[in-house]
Amino acid sequence: MRNAPTSYLTCLTVPQQSLLTIALALAPALYIKLVEWSEDDQRYIGSSPGFIGPCCHGKDEAKVYKQLCGIVEEWVEIHQQDGIPLPESFSSKSFSGKFVIRVGKDLHKALAIKAAKSGESLNNFCTNALQNSITG
Repeated sequence: MRNAPTSYLTCLTVPQQSLLTIALALAPALYIKLVEWSEDDQRYIGSSPGFIGPCCHGKDEAKVYKQLCGIVEEWVEIHQQDGIPLPESFSSKSFSGKFVIRVGKDLHKALAIKAAKSGESLNNFCTNALQNSITG
């Protein structure tokens, strides 16, 4: 009868400098890269929300995305070279699903009335309105 295979756990010792190099190389991948069609400009516009505003454009979506990726990499390098802290990326943020929004008294009242007329709670009515504003 054969013995069951033995599992081995290999521990790698990686110099601290190498870990920093790996982390810095992965930094650009943490940022959202958004390419959207602009009806006004009749071309695709690339941006990285929370990091870089609209920064490139073109007629070919894939080319704009590739250009955007290069720009994000350059910005990360510039931040690192100049010792500027990188902003927190959306991929590393956690969201609770709750936020507080302040509205005027008249808007609050109008929303509450509209929600009541539709048979929804104010929370559900506002959630649906926000969702519809994003998805169209």
